[in-house]
Amino acid sequence: MFSGEKNKFSLKKSVITMLALSSSVVFAGTMGSVCTPGDVTVPCKNSSWEFGVQALYLQPSYSIGSFLNIGHQISETSFASSNFNPNWGFGFKLDGAYHFSSGNDVDVNWYHYQQTTSLTLSAGSGGYIYDSFIGEEFATTILASIKPQWDAVNLELGQLVNLGDVRSVRFHGGLQYANIKTLTANKNLAINDISNVIDDFGGIVVFNSTNTMQFHGLGPRIGADLHYDWHYGFAFYANGAAALLVGSQKFSPAAVGKAISFDPFDPNGAIVLSPYSLNISGSTTVIVPELEAKVGATYSYTLAQGNLSIDAGWMWVNYFNGQQANSYVQNRPTDFSVQGPYIGLKWLGTI
Repeated sequence: MFSGEKNKFSLKKSVITMLALSSSVVFAGTMGSVCTPGDVTVPCKNSSWEFGVQALYLQPSYSIGSFLNIGHQISETSFASSNFNPNWGFGFKLDGAYHFSSGNDVDVNWYHYQQTTSLTLSAGSGGYIYDSFIGEEFATTILASIKPQWDAVNLELGQLVNLGDVRSVRFHGGLQYANIKTLTANKNLAINDISNVIDDFGGIVVFNSTNTMQFHGLGPRIGADLHYDWHYGFAFYANGAAALLVGSQKFSPAAVGKAISFDPFDPNGAIVLSPYSLNISGSTTVIVPELEAKVGATYSYTLAQGNLSIDAGWMWVNYFNGQQANSYVQNRPTDFSVQGPYIGLKWLGTI
């Protein structure tokens, strides 16, 4: 019996060994290589303040440009068109933040831009313009201007996450308040001689028109700031954010004109003053989506009381249907955008 039990034990041992080997082969074929991911951590607890200022050099633009286009007739058979777009101009950004706990922060920043662009067109000798409002052709001088203004205030709550030793991402959410305003003005001065009579009269016509488009709204905003540390204090970043604003969109075109006319066949005839005016205004509640992006680089220098960094890059901001281009005959929604370079200083330390 002892010999039989020994044989049974050997058989069981052989079966267990074969199963173990076969299991090892199966697992070795299915798992493949094992990779170890980098550490995802949050910074150690710390409290600090941050203040920054940036100089912006931006150009506004609109998704439709027809209301910024001035067409004029320079002769009986020749026409010209002048595109009237806002020029580049300077703005600023002010930024303040408090960092606390393990990578948390509260940040408030304010963007401001305002610039006036002017244009003067003269038809010259024998030149004319066709004024669709008056409906006649005049020898004329045109004085036009456009003044866009953009203000945006962001309140952000952020969390910094380290992705290894050189990469990090800051997730943030909060609110944005935006105020966008565009003022356009147009002044036509028309002088008509006897050979170009209007209703059998010559004279002087002055026509002034203005158009104010404004949106102000408030809504939630989210975003992420990606940061990559390089060497010797240099770093690169790419930031993105989106907001959904609810607010009021206002428009108020107005026109004022007067005609001083005389009878060319009666030099002693009385001068007739014919004023006219037109005012239209309205407002509506709208939802305006907003997208923004930045790419740039920083250089940081360690001081005794913190870090001082130089920041430079390029930014894009777009408000979809952020303005209502209202004319005397139709309303046309248009995007409002700003884009351009910036440079600034930022200080981070304890107080």
